[in-house]
Amino acid sequence: MVTTQRLTAGDLRNIQNDSEDYELIEGVLTPMAPPGAEHAIMLIRLGWLLLHHADAHQSGEVLGDGGFILAIDPDTVLAPDLAFIETSRIPDDLTGFLELAPDLAVEIISPSNSPGEIERKIAIYLQAGTRLVWVVYPRQRQVVVHTPFDAPQVFAESDKLPGGDVLPGLVIPVTNIFR
Repeated sequence: MVTTQRLTAGDLRNIQNDSEDYELIEGVLTPMAPPGAEHAIMLIRLGWLLLHHADAHQSGEVLGDGGFILAIDPDTVLAPDLAFIETSRIPDDLTGFLELAPDLAVEIISPSNSPGEIERKIAIYLQAGTRLVWVVYPRQRQVVVHTPFDAPQVFAESDKLPGGDVLPGLVIPVTNIFR
């Protein structure tokens, strides 16, 4: 019988590799390819829109590529491209991975992402307690919104992306993400 050693969030934290980033899914190390320029532009643009709203309403913090421990034994640590945490849920200690699910997780699709990988991440986020997941599809120029109890909603360039009950009052014209 062959057994594979399961890694922990602590093991992931101790990996020293300047050329590659990783996530941990059920104790299995998963490399993440570096994103391209298109991805980076959308990340900054959308992050700025979220940060502007969060700061104006003093509603929470926006994180970029922060690690979240979403399950223990076996450990799962995901790093969404962007995340939002409501003020009341922000832990005092922000060093290391956060042991909570973000209120909003944003994944911007890169050519290296497979549909199965993205579906798995969405399921992990929602099962861990994330209330809102935005999946940004640059090629299709659309955002798909996932919540725990509703069918996914697709927002095209001509639509306005709402923040729902996670970011009340936030409305982003989808075209602003892809300009």
